[in-house]
Parts: sequence; structure tokens; C-alpha cells
Amino acid sequence: MKIKPGSMGRFTPGVEGAIVNPETGERVPVGEKGIIAVVKVFVVLREGHEPSEKLITDIQQHVKRITAPYKYPREIEFVKELPKTISGKIKRKELRAREFERKRDVIEKLKEKGLCQRSE
Repeated sequence: MKIKPGSMGRFTPGVEGAIVNPETGERVPVGEKGIIAVVKVFVVLREGHEPSEKLITDIQQHVKRITAPYKYPREIEFVKELPKTISGKIKRKELRAREFERKRDVIEKLKEKGLCQRSE
């Protein structure tokens, strides 16, 4: 999947391969569609490891070091498991849809408070 933040193209498989950490198990980057594309990574931690701000920073810094700096994931969410098909493939579309709904709810709440206006 190609993600375009501004005019730069980036590919999530490169980001996925770059997220190597002794604490991480499965991981899947997804692109958020919109005016500004953002790479978000869903990470399942290995047993006995806990999410932390330090781990997020370590992952982001590692990706910056081994890929182009603009490719690092801006958002990282730790999950217990990833949605999968019967054959074991990760359902990226489901993760993107879940993220879209979450962002839409936040925007609606901001609009209700008068903090977000759409410019035409």
C-alpha cells in the first residue's frame, strides 16, 4: 500500500519490516487517508512486555535510523491481537475502518464544542 504524505510516497511494508524490537511480536502499519497521510502501526507485544512511552520512542527512532526519516510511524497503538482472516492474514481494511470511525467521532465531538469548522 502506498501512502502519500504531501508529495512524498512511502510504502508500509518497508515500515513494517523496520519495526524490529525484542518486545514486539506482530505489527501492521496502516495508512490513514485524508489530506495528510499518517502511518499508524498496530503492535502486539510479546508475552511479559508492557507498552510504554519509551518503547514508542524506541520504535520510532529505530525506523528513522534504518529507513528514510519521514517514514517513521506517527502513531503506535498496542493491541492484544490483530483481526485476521480464517487463513491467518491480517485484516488491514478492518483496522483502517476502525481508525476512521475513531477519528470521525473525535471530529464530531470537536464540532459540537465549536472547536472544529470545515472550510469550504
